[in-house]
Amino acid sequence: MNADIEASRPASTGEKNVSRLRLISYILALLSKCKPSWGADYRKRAGQGRIDIWGERERKLYRSGYPLYSSFLARHSEYQNFRRFRTLRMRMLLLKQDQITKLEEELNQIDKDEQSELFLGCIRRDKNAKRADVLQRLDEAFSQYDDLLQRSQWAINMPEPVPRHVRGLQGWVQAEGCIARSEIKYLDAEPYDLCNIGLVKDQVMSKVASVIQRAIVSVYVLKAKLFAKVSKSQRTHVVLSKPAVRATARVMIAVLAIVLLLVPVIALNAVGQTLERFIILFAASSCFVMAIALASEASMAEIFAAGAAYSAVLVVFISGNGVQAPSPG
Repeated sequence: MNADIEASRPASTGEKNVSRLRLISYILALLSKCKPSWGADYRKRAGQGRIDIWGERERKLYRSGYPLYSSFLARHSEYQNFRRFRTLRMRMLLLKQDQITKLEEELNQIDKDEQSELFLGCIRRDKNAKRADVLQRLDEAFSQYDDLLQRSQWAINMPEPVPRHVRGLQGWVQAEGCIARSEIKYLDAEPYDLCNIGLVKDQVMSKVASVIQRAIVSVYVLKAKLFAKVSKSQRTHVVLSKPAVRATARVMIAVLAIVLLLVPVIALNAVGQTLERFIILFAASSCFVMAIALASEASMAEIFAAGAAYSAVLVVFISGNGVQAPSPG
C-alpha cells in the first residue's frame, strides 16, 4: 500500500506542474488576447516551429510578399527599421558642397573682372548677365544643399534599433519566406547605419514593456517545448498584443512609483533616531535618482532637479514630524 502511494507521488507532482503551466498559458492568453488551444491545430502549428499570435487576420487581408510584410511592419513600431545610408549621404553632401564652392569661386572672379563700379554698387542697375546666371544657379544649389542637409541631419539623428528587434525581424522574414533574400539584406547592415522610425515618446514605458514581452515570450517558448514537443533547433516566433503589454507595463510602473514614494515615508515615520532617518533619506534619494537615470533619457540637469525635489519633500516630512527623543531605558 505504501509502495503504491510512493509511486503515485511523482505522477501527482507532474499533474500539478502541468496544471500550473496551463494556468500560466491562459493568463498569457488574456494578455495577448489570443485564445489558447491545446488541440491538434495548436500542436500542428507548434510542431512546425512557429507559434504566431499575429497574422491570422492579416493573412486573409494581404497576400504573401510585400503586402503582408508591410502590414507586419505597420503593426509593430519596434520592427520599423531601415537603412539611413550614412556614407552615401556624406558623399552627396560633399558633392553639393563642392558645387556651391565652384560657383562661389566663379562669382568672385566675375566680381574681380567687373569694369563698371555701378554694377557692383547697385543690384537694380547690374547688367552683367554672367553674374545673374551664377546667382541663379547658386540659389538652386543652396536650395538642394539645404534640403539635403536637413534631411540628412534628421536621418542621422534617428535612434538606432534594438539589436534584438533586428534579429526578431530577420527571424520573421526567414520563417515566412515571402521576401527575396537580396531585398532583405538591408537588415544585415552595420547597427550604426540602421535607424528606427517608430519613435517612442515614453522611453521608460517602452523599456518596461520590452522586459515584460521577453518574459512572456520565454514562457510561451517553454510551453511549446513541453506540450508540442518542439525541438530546440526549431524557431519559435511570438508577437504579442501591444495594448495588453503596455497596460501591464503601466501597472508595474505605477507600483514602482508607489513604492519609491510611499515606502520611504513609512520608514521615516517608523524610526525615531536622526541618524536612521538620514540614512533612509540618503538611500531613498539614491534609488530615486538611479531609477530616473537608468530608465529615462533625461539630461543631467533634469536628473539633478528631480533628485533635489524628491529629497526636499523627504526633508520637509522629517522637519514636520520632528525627531522623537529616545525613551529612557
